Amino acid sequence: MKLIAFFKKHAYRFFLIFVFAVSIATVVYVLPTNAKFKYEYSKGSPWMHENLVAPYNFPVYKPAAVLQQERDSVAKYTPPYFSLDSRVAQLNVQAFVVEFDSVLSAFPPTVPADSIYMTGTLRQKAADIVQDVYSLGIMENLPETEMAETEMLFVLRGNLAVAVDVNNLYTAKIAYQTISDSIEAFMRHTQISTDSINRFVKILGVEAFVHENLIYDKITSKRVRSVAINNISLSRGMVQAGEGIILRGEPVAEASYQKLESLRREYEKTSGNPLELAANYIGKFLLVFALHLVLFIFLQNYRRRTLYDKSRILFILLLTDIMIVAAALTIKFNILNLYILPFALVPIIIKIFLDSRLAFVVHLVTTMLIGFMAPNGYEFVLVQFVASLVVLLRFENLHRRNQLFASAAIVVAAYAVTYLGLSAIHERNILEIEWINFAWFAASGFMLLTAFPLIYLIEKTFGFLSDITLLELSDANQPLLRLLAETAPGTFQHSMQVANLAESVVQRIGGNPLLTRTGALYHDIGKMEAPHYFTENQISGINPHDELDCQQSAAIIIGHVTNGVSRAKKANLPEQIIDFIRTHHGTSTTRYFLTTFQNKYPNKPVDYSLYTYPGPKPFSKETAIVMMSDAVEAASRSLPSYTQETINKLVEGIIGGQFNDGQFDDAPITLRDMSVAKDVLKSKLYNIYHTRIQYPKRK
Repeated sequence: MKLIAFFKKHAYRFFLIFVFAVSIATVVYVLPTNAKFKYEYSKGSPWMHENLVAPYNFPVYKPAAVLQQERDSVAKYTPPYFSLDSRVAQLNVQAFVVEFDSVLSAFPPTVPADSIYMTGTLRQKAADIVQDVYSLGIMENLPETEMAETEMLFVLRGNLAVAVDVNNLYTAKIAYQTISDSIEAFMRHTQISTDSINRFVKILGVEAFVHENLIYDKITSKRVRSVAINNISLSRGMVQAGEGIILRGEPVAEASYQKLESLRREYEKTSGNPLELAANYIGKFLLVFALHLVLFIFLQNYRRRTLYDKSRILFILLLTDIMIVAAALTIKFNILNLYILPFALVPIIIKIFLDSRLAFVVHLVTTMLIGFMAPNGYEFVLVQFVASLVVLLRFENLHRRNQLFASAAIVVAAYAVTYLGLSAIHERNILEIEWINFAWFAASGFMLLTAFPLIYLIEKTFGFLSDITLLELSDANQPLLRLLAETAPGTFQHSMQVANLAESVVQRIGGNPLLTRTGALYHDIGKMEAPHYFTENQISGINPHDELDCQQSAAIIIGHVTNGVSRAKKANLPEQIIDFIRTHHGTSTTRYFLTTFQNKYPNKPVDYSLYTYPGPKPFSKETAIVMMSDAVEAASRSLPSYTQETINKLVEGIIGGQFNDGQFDDAPITLRDMSVAKDVLKSKLYNIYHTRIQYPKRK
């Protein structure tokens, strides 16, 4: 029993341990297992570490650009391969002879018989012409992607590849023209007229017997090209163990840079040594644990409400892990550039649903973990740091769609400027900057626009509330607010005034003004059940409470809280809005009816539970401000006169009474906040109830 009680008591702590452990395990698993080179350096900058000597023999690898250039050259100049289909020539020559005899026999006898009936010689010569063309070869046209800048190709005759000059081969068009011209030239030596020859060749239809017999062999060509590319040496030269690589303070020149890159590549190769693998996993665990601990301590000290909210902590860890896993897969499979991933989504989304400082800390932890496995870790972290800081400072609450477009543009600009500065320092030559990265930056900015559907998905999954939803809910045309205006117009006007007052206060002391305004608009919707029992909806001189005893009246007044919660749930209002309905009276009493009962029955014991609101007390700055504004606005309607003195006394008395009653004990609101709130409420009431001049009557 004690063990069960212990687990129940510390259930949430075990939950936190579990979710953080799962997050740490996930990140440790996706981080690369290869060793991490311990030196940081950049081309052109001084070597800031100790003198570096080669610890073992290693090759000097060619730069990626040079290697790619060599591969492109090999692919460009490797001759293509064609297969010879001997049946094409055989079938077409035979068909041509048959067609030749058929056309010649039907040809009109307009020339001497001895010329026309030289069929044997004429037929044989024409067949020889066609056979000669096929013997040289009619080449299939190459696709543009397979064109090679060479005048040679290979023809596969069985298992033998024969090199052939492209200029000695025919295309289908040239073959047709060659055969037609040769037949016409031979026939001109007979007594047949030129017009008859042209007509004969046209009727013969040579193009029907011209087909490619050299077929492009894509598989063989690709295989030979791949072998040639794979045979390209990846390195040029060796560095021997003990050979000096670079001295402390020496600028990292091109040659030194290539040696350092080659050493880093050799050093980071995966090792199968169990001890090295164990050390690698221990190091990764300690690194990931330390960064998660930083996040936990920040939440513990500055965002306890977030830490002890399951939805929020799951959302933060899940968003972080998804981004890290996406980066790890991108790096592992090398399909796309790492910069295409919209890392700025992390701070933007967390700011939308939580706050800026937390968004910055979470993004910093995320980018540091990704930077550990990124190709250029320092560059990656710096670029992401600048982009996130700029967007958090510039990005306000998401009230309009164009704000997200502007934020995406800001992120792309921050990426571009930071990367351009780093590249100019490293490369010292604008021509060597990898300009393709700017296209990846633009793609990343475009992917930030996925925040629109993500906001809706996150709201439904984790029960969060965005400013877009709050704007929709605060629209006076919402069905619930429209019904309130129709059934309880006085309450609706009261709610509008409370919303204006509370929003002004929150804008001064900090908080979410839109959430405050929306919550204030809905805080009294429970009065729709019995609107005429509330003074703001009563016709002058008629009060239904006169016919009820104090307990019944108190029950009706208190019931507007529970009725409001019930109606809000039926309307599927978010829990954050329902909290304003629950807390706007806290655990205070219906003082009017309680005092009336005590005055009427001074000797009777009082059951205070019958006159006390169910609560809970306000637990956020926003709900506390709505409680103040609601009480002040309602009480201000009963003032006999509106002067600075009466308004000051009213505000001080009401808020002081709520404070002394402990209604703000659970809310993160300070005495300074309360002082500012009083000043704002007084100023607003002065403006609402200021004296107006009397217009003179016309005599």
